[in-house]
Amino acid sequence: MMKKREPKKPSRLGLEIEDAVERDPRFERHQPNRLYQCTFRTVEGRKVFAFERVTLDAIRFWLPPTEAIKKAVADEGILVPEVSIPYPDRNDLDRYGRLSNLLSVPELKDESLLPVPVTSAGQALRILSALH
Repeated sequence: MMKKREPKKPSRLGLEIEDAVERDPRFERHQPNRLYQCTFRTVEGRKVFAFERVTLDAIRFWLPPTEAIKKAVADEGILVPEVSIPYPDRNDLDRYGRLSNLLSVPELKDESLLPVPVTSAGQALRILSALH
């Protein structure tokens, strides 16, 4: 009999970043947590963003690929990643090509997004300050 795989738990880094974003008055929770993802939005401008919760060494943020975000990422010494585009057939999850939980966020599911790996809560907040 095959052993059922235990679901991953949020990592210490994921929880630290989530706590920092939640305490920052610039942001508010947009949707309830999912096991692998948090979704927030800016209080001003209502810009929605998401981030993963379970990775141990770098938490991936899903952000709009604006020049301000790209500059903030580069200023943190992070190589600016390629923009992630959703595959046209969202019904074929094998072809979706990115965190499938993004499909449950109407504001993000069809958008091109920048998948930014963040290694600390401070780094996350500095990058998020570029959301306008």
